[in-house]
Amino acid sequence: MMINFKGDKMEIFYPNITVKKQLYIKSGCINISKNKIHMITGKNGVGKSLLLSYLHLKSEYNTVLLSQKNDEVIPSLTVIKNSNYSAQK
Repeated sequence: MMINFKGDKMEIFYPNITVKKQLYIKSGCINISKNKIHMITGKNGVGKSLLLSYLHLKSEYNTVLLSQKNDEVIPSLTVIKNSNYSAQK
């Protein structure tokens, strides 16, 4: 994985992602703009969570990956407070 910063944008280049020698996600690039909200969408089973897990595990930066399980997210807290809570675990 390689990350480039260009002005107010960050480019994340990732390689092919394979599990047990099977290709699940082809290499690509994600562009993220500063102070913007971004969303990854797609049908069930296309690899959204796999991609985010890969980026989280391979990152050299401090990252937080929130659980998708409803019992691990506290509905009364904001996203930021849930992130802080998850980071402290």
